[in-house]
Amino acid sequence: RRKPPTQRPRRPPPAQCEASRGATKHSETAVHKRILLRKGCKIGYYQYLRPTNHHLSINMFDVKKCLADCEKKMDASVTHLEETLAQIRAGRANVHILDAIRINSYGSMMPLNNVAAITTPDARTIAIKPWDKSMFAPIEKAIIDSEVGIMPENNGEVIRLAIPALTEERRKQLAKQCNKEGEEAKMAIRNARREGNDKLKKALKDGLSEDSEKDAEADLQKIHDRKVKQVDTLLAEKNKEIMTV
Repeated sequence: RRKPPTQRPRRPPPAQCEASRGATKHSETAVHKRILLRKGCKIGYYQYLRPTNHHLSINMFDVKKCLADCEKKMDASVTHLEETLAQIRAGRANVHILDAIRINSYGSMMPLNNVAAITTPDARTIAIKPWDKSMFAPIEKAIIDSEVGIMPENNGEVIRLAIPALTEERRKQLAKQCNKEGEEAKMAIRNARREGNDKLKKALKDGLSEDSEKDAEADLQKIHDRKVKQVDTLLAEKNKEIMTV
């Protein structure tokens, strides 16, 4: 008479299952869940489902980073506009009209304020005093070749730029130029907003919640409006400076 087959004891779940399968339970990027699967004779075994690309794309999208990147691009547009407006001559002495000038100093192209002291002794004059007398000629040449449009006067000690008074027609031309620069800055700000909205819509398709997407779009619009307001403020101040006789 045959003996009944002995039943093998069930194996306990492996204690190191998680580590052996390379799961990252406590990792910030881990999004998979622990599930108990019962398949055929493998009863009682724990198994871990790895995250799919779909789940990763949902959790890896950082809304705050998206908004911060868009704001950074908008800030760059505002800063560029501010620097551009500072270089537009408005009838008063302003040292920033020389910011774009570069001087060849010992084989390197240097900003003018790195090789000379620049001051405004009065409202119609810019004084440039080189620290090295050998730089007089290069500075004069750089100013003449630039778009400043003012002939320098050199007395051997200081280079002076006399700022001519603007005519009414010239003031209107400069105001139009400033407004054009402002429109370009606004366009760049709108482009940054559109890029951010496109990223949010893509994240929505990948599983980002609709409420999160709507809130992020609203925050992005607020950032956009704030930067456009800064542009309008810069333009108003510059136009006032240009039209002031």
